[in-house]
Amino acid sequence: MTYSMEPSRQADHFWLKQLSAYRDYSRQAQDGQTKALAEKIKTLQDQHFDGNVVERLNDLLRMRHSKGWKLPAEQQELIDAMQAYLIEEDDVVPDSVPGIGLMDDAMVIAVVAKRLQRPLARFCEYEDFHRRYASHGHRVTVADWERLKAQEVRSHNRVRRLRRISTPC
Repeated sequence: MTYSMEPSRQADHFWLKQLSAYRDYSRQAQDGQTKALAEKIKTLQDQHFDGNVVERLNDLLRMRHSKGWKLPAEQQELIDAMQAYLIEEDDVVPDSVPGIGLMDDAMVIAVVAKRLQRPLARFCEYEDFHRRYASHGHRVTVADWERLKAQEVRSHNRVRRLRRISTPC
């Protein structure tokens, strides 16, 4: 059985409020988080959660720790609070409760991914761009990607204008 997590607005509010309590804790506990997060990811995979939950978590963590990608402090703190919450065994629903112990963790991941949907989508797009060009030996920065994106938008708008002009009424 696979569990899918898509939070409602009320759930968003509840989980974001829960995460606010973990912001201070996350500042103190950053050292041992890597190993604990790796174990949590494995546990989520073993419990057959929707692949999107684990994929979203991995995307969020890559975005947070990417050297070239700049996140506003508020978004960094939200991801850090999520990390602290995931590591905590005795959270809203303790992880030791059979069957449902990890559901709150999956909801937290879904809420944070939903809250950071746009920056996460942009980051994943940048990663794809970086992967494509880096595989050919090119050194690519976020600024390069942003220039290319702006150029694509201008080109797209130019084509749309030309189609409107050339289309008979």
